Amino acid sequence: MKRERTCPRLSDTITIRPFDSAHIDPRYLVQDGSGRCFQISDAGRRVLLLLDGSRGYDDIARDLAGDPSISPEAVRLFVESGLQPLGLISGVHRDDPSPPSCPKPRALDPFFFRIPLFGEPRLRPLTRGLAWLFNTWCVVPALASAGVLHVLFYRGALVESGRLTGFECLLAYALTCLSVVVHEIGHASACRRFNCAHGPIGFGLYLIFPALYADVTPAWGLPRRSRAVIDAAGIYFQILFCLGLFAAWRLGASRAALGAIPAIDALIFMTLNPVLKFDGYWLFSDLSGVPNLRDRARAALMDMVGRILKRGRNSVVTRESETLAVGTLRAVQVYSVFMVGYFSFLVAQLGWLGPHLLRGFPVTIRHEWQRFLLGGADGDILSMTNAVLAVTFNTLMVAGWSLCAFCFMRMCWRVLLVRR
Repeated sequence: MKRERTCPRLSDTITIRPFDSAHIDPRYLVQDGSGRCFQISDAGRRVLLLLDGSRGYDDIARDLAGDPSISPEAVRLFVESGLQPLGLISGVHRDDPSPPSCPKPRALDPFFFRIPLFGEPRLRPLTRGLAWLFNTWCVVPALASAGVLHVLFYRGALVESGRLTGFECLLAYALTCLSVVVHEIGHASACRRFNCAHGPIGFGLYLIFPALYADVTPAWGLPRRSRAVIDAAGIYFQILFCLGLFAAWRLGASRAALGAIPAIDALIFMTLNPVLKFDGYWLFSDLSGVPNLRDRARAALMDMVGRILKRGRNSVVTRESETLAVGTLRAVQVYSVFMVGYFSFLVAQLGWLGPHLLRGFPVTIRHEWQRFLLGGADGDILSMTNAVLAVTFNTLMVAGWSLCAFCFMRMCWRVLLVRR
């Protein structure tokens, strides 16, 4: 009986280049034509270079006979279970002309939809003109000045007495929203600083929250310190925006300029969260040199739990851990403990907050509707705006809690199924 021979061929749109990380052994970045990026080891890179459609699994293993970890079966699993489901194999030549169907998995994207607003050609003149802001002689004085002004601001030295008027509150809210646009422009300008391409700036729905985004996927090909600068660039631009608000107020502008600063600072601190996949997460990942940080932290945590319970160590996790320096591995382990504590606190808060939200939601809707009607009768635009914002905020909170509760119950159900 003739044995079936499979000769896979790598897609023509694939590019492979070195990837800067904290791994001891070399790592490489694989990017396909749609911009998706994947990290592989040196052994994986050598396998990819031999996927030309003329070699079978036995031929590839024979050509790489110097590496004992590369066997025909290992090559087959790497291609059919790793590369082919991701769409990285453009053709498979078989002696048997009926190739098995291998569905492409749906990528997990927290954005339910994306709408590009400003393409790279339109942004190019702006980002090129702002790239100089990342020079050291500009960054250091700007951050130092912002630090001093913030200290004076929160100590009360720069705050005038009296509350903001309704118009000033609306203007402060508009300035806060504008700072989010400036944030995304900062990411794109940092890419331009390192001569790296970037995608559009757009609008999307992140889980259930409206959000802006900047597509900086090509930055994966940069050194990790450059990637870290791009991660922090949005926050840096918001700090520069706050400096502009301080200056505008001193030049006689509305007090709304100062009213927007606390809201912008709150957004900055939220963005620095290292657990949720905001800028703080990517910044810590790039500074530590550990891509897929959350997955690595989860694996390290399970490995530690296995050793504590004396169930032995997971061989895959152990092999991956051995590719990291000792200091980096300890940082990942500490991060994993912090991640568990954060999510435990978040689950506890959601469990306490949920019943209060659900009970008070109908009452809040009725109250805000009445306030909206009264504001319309009196011509009070501020009251009407506050009513709309209150309803929107409470609706998002209820929807967010419901989504988190659903995800938690689904995770528990999957754990129960695995144990069965």
